[in-house]
Formats: sequence, C-alpha cells, structure tokens
Amino acid sequence: MPKLPGMPSISRVPRMPIQPGQPALLSLARSAVARLWREETAQGMAEYALLAALVAVAAIGAITLLGNNITDVFNSVGNELVNAS
Repeated sequence: MPKLPGMPSISRVPRMPIQPGQPALLSLARSAVARLWREETAQGMAEYALLAALVAVAAIGAITLLGNNITDVFNSVGNELVNAS
C-alpha cells in the first residue's frame, strides 16, 4: 500500500504483545486495537465516517437555523409568480 505524506509508516507502529495469564477479553481487545492501529484502511474508513457525520450535523444545523427564512423566500417568489400572471 502506498505511503501517504504525513502518515507514519506501518513499521513504526508498536506491536502489542499478548501476555500469558491475561483475561481473554483483555487479550482480544488488545489484539483488535493493535490490528486497527496497523491497518491504514480502517483508519481511512473512520476518517470518512467522521467527515460524513460532520457534514450531516452541519446540514441539520443549517436547515434548522435557516428553515423559516428559506420558506419565506419560496413563498414570496411563489406569490410574485402568481401575481405576475
């Protein structure tokens, strides 16, 4: 996989060894975190998900704040079209 500018190389990501005697859930969690840390595709998908969530929040906020103003503009344009004919 090509290295992106500004991204650390995969070889510099520390490995998290599983110690004998650890609880199974902790071992599973540590290995899952280590795998996600190593995989750049998972990081890219998480970044896209955060970006999509940010765009959704911004769109909902804009619609909430400007909803009445936009309705008034469309109503005035509609009334002018009706009066013009």
